[in-house]
Amino acid sequence: MMASLCGSGKNIAKSTIVIQSETYDNSSSSSSNNEDEIELRTFGLLGETHSNMLKVICDDNEHKLITVRTVEDLTASLNRYDSDNPIVMIILHVQKEDLQQIHALLNDIRVIRVMPAFVCVYLDPLKRKSSQAYSIESAKLIQAGASMVSENVDDIMSTIAVMKKSMMTNGRYSCPICRHGGIAHHLDRNDICSHIFLFHPSEEFDHLAMKIPKCPICKQQIHKIGSHLHNDHGPEGVPNENDMALSTVYPFCLVVVRRRKDGRFLLVNEVANMGWWLTGGRVNLGESLQAAAIRETKEEAGIDVEIKGILRVEYSPHSKYSRMRVIFYAEPINDDQLPKSIPDYESVGAAYVALEDLAHLTLRGKEPKMWFRYLQEGGTIFPVELLTVENARLELPSNSARKSSRAANHLPTNTPATPNTPATPTPTSKPSKQTKEPIPILSHSNSHLLISTFF
Repeated sequence: MMASLCGSGKNIAKSTIVIQSETYDNSSSSSSNNEDEIELRTFGLLGETHSNMLKVICDDNEHKLITVRTVEDLTASLNRYDSDNPIVMIILHVQKEDLQQIHALLNDIRVIRVMPAFVCVYLDPLKRKSSQAYSIESAKLIQAGASMVSENVDDIMSTIAVMKKSMMTNGRYSCPICRHGGIAHHLDRNDICSHIFLFHPSEEFDHLAMKIPKCPICKQQIHKIGSHLHNDHGPEGVPNENDMALSTVYPFCLVVVRRRKDGRFLLVNEVANMGWWLTGGRVNLGESLQAAAIRETKEEAGIDVEIKGILRVEYSPHSKYSRMRVIFYAEPINDDQLPKSIPDYESVGAAYVALEDLAHLTLRGKEPKMWFRYLQEGGTIFPVELLTVENARLELPSNSARKSSRAANHLPTNTPATPNTPATPTPTSKPSKQTKEPIPILSHSNSHLLISTFF
């Protein structure tokens, strides 16, 4: 097991980070039973590069590193742990398919021991065959008490580096949830915001309001503390989302991202236990809808995408304002880019999922089922050029552009589904008495979605 934190002893309190990994070979330190002796080069999870990074983070002679091999060893080490220095982080390296033991350990950490430590579960994609079910497994682990679930070692290293912010000693603010466990009791304004976004993104709004009834900074009674901290106590001089939002017309976007190599779709695990949903968000002043779609997908899911088309434009007028929502179709620029897994204000994490996975996930809304099925069954993808600025130059598409547009409306060749092109009647079908019209691209929000393009 391993524990550590970085920074100067002057401004950062002593603490411990614990890492459990079966790839850790403790034979090199068998001559000593002293847990303080660390052989990072034998820690297979990190490798040489990441081990060197960890040495830089923790090499201040102020913090303790503990490494164990099995979950049983970790439990025994927790039972023996009697230091006054709090355990700020626990990393579990999971290589097995069965997660029952991990769920039991999370229950022990959260319910029985009531530890405020940041618990990160690393689901090793190279060792586990069930990596395709990552979204379902991560959702269950977060629900069981994990702070973060990841398949990306780089994200884990970044999180370890951030842990030092929760042990600062020169600030005036504290986290009401963690301070009793010796964590996050002397943070500055920026660090208290980062801490709450990182440690408590899955807490439901009502539960979090009971645990943090007043803002740690301004002492106001706030229901949605995360939004309040982000918008009212963000970095000085930086406009917040409310400042950047448009007023009388409320435009925002949703993005349906499909990975070409396997046809899987991108979903985001929303904060406050709201469920999984599409990437998207409000449009900032001076920003196009397309740019907002690209930005929000990067912020919420960590994926760089290219907008390939439009699925629908929705406009809903109300008495004091109007909502305009554009649903885009996009594809990742790099199919091998991993979704984000570090919890923050934007999301708990993200994952690629198959249509059948949705039955096992808690969804924030019906949009993922609607649009995934729509695309899977060959729904039309409209050209992105339909949405443009006023008086933009009008050009007829070239033959190559027409072919490219038709190709963009098809699923990956290895995905057993119908192409995304207008449906046509079979030769034996009766001729329609009505004029064939495509489903409207302009609609009210959440209006009925037809799979067939003609009726």
